Formats: sequence, structure tokens, C-alpha cells
Amino acid sequence: MKKINISNVKALQLFHLIRYGAFLLIGILLSKSDFGKTNIGNYETFLLIAGAFTFFWVNGFLKVMMPLSSEKNDTEKKILVFNTFVLLSFFATVAAVFVLFLNQPISNFLINGNEIPMPLLLALYIFVNSPALMIEYTYLANNKSKSIIIYAIIIFTLQVVAVGLPPFWGYGIKTIIWALASISILKYIWLITVLVKYSTA
Repeated sequence: MKKINISNVKALQLFHLIRYGAFLLIGILLSKSDFGKTNIGNYETFLLIAGAFTFFWVNGFLKVMMPLSSEKNDTEKKILVFNTFVLLSFFATVAAVFVLFLNQPISNFLINGNEIPMPLLLALYIFVNSPALMIEYTYLANNKSKSIIIYAIIIFTLQVVAVGLPPFWGYGIKTIIWALASISILKYIWLITVLVKYSTA
């Protein structure tokens, strides 16, 4: 990686390519295993609800963060990164509480009254995964293109292994969702290490 020069834009494009490739591969693995249509549906429902309550505001904050960071010096960037983390954490907490305590109305509205898979774990996933989505953008704001690629390779390889392979060993939906949540917790820990280096209050 030290001998490879890659621009920030290409690094972010490669990040998203690896990300979507991992999601596609997981889908293929689940369909080829004995996981079953019901379990696959529960897994997709879990991701659907998580995305419905986080996609727009997370992407909104991150899209604002990038142009602002280009206009700031190193100290101002660190403050911006920290403030972005605080805002994402606040809205993630609100979304997690909302999903946890209003899961029945959400179920009626989004999935025709069907049961939401593991709502407590869904709330945890939303709480830790939403702020963690700023990792690659924090690297981008600090011109760490190689770090973006390394992060993508490690995290999404682990996600494919942890989520895509267990059904071949006979594990069910609970194990898969726990694995997905565990990867998100790992991402959150990674985020903390990034914040220690690239942010300040």
C-alpha cells in the first residue's frame, strides 16, 4: 500500500465498490445456503428498518461535513469532526429509542404488521453503526486515502465471513444478526480510535 498512490476520490469510490460487493456477496451466500427465505426476509427487514431510520440524516450530515472540511485548517477540521460525531450520536440515540419503543407502529407502517426481528439488537445496531459511517469521511477529510481502503478491506471481509458463512454451518437468523451487530460494534471502536487522532472538542 505504501507504493500505491491513489486520490481521495478514487479511494472513496473503491470503498463503496468493496462495500456493495460485500453486500452482494453476502446476499449470494445466504441464498445458496440452507438459510431459508423466511430468515433471509428477516435479515433484509432488519437492514430495511435500520436504513429507513438512518439513511437520510446520516448522509445529510456527512455530505455537509465534506465541503466544510475543505475550507478549514487542521484544528478547525478536528472540531468539525467532533461536532459531526456528537450530532450523529444524538440522532442515532433518538432513532434507536424510537425503534425500540415504537416497534409495533413501525411494523404496521413499514412491514404490514409483521414482527420486527430482534428490536433491542436493532436499536443497538442503529446506535453504534450510524456514527461509525463517518469513519471513511473522516479519513477523506484528512487525505488518508490508503486508510480508507485498508479500513474497507478489513471491515467488509470480516462482515462477509461473519454474516455470509455461518448459515453454511447451520446457524440461524439470531446468529447472523448478532454477527452484524458485532461488526458494527467493531466499527464503533474503530471510530473512537479515529476520533482520538482526528478530532477535538
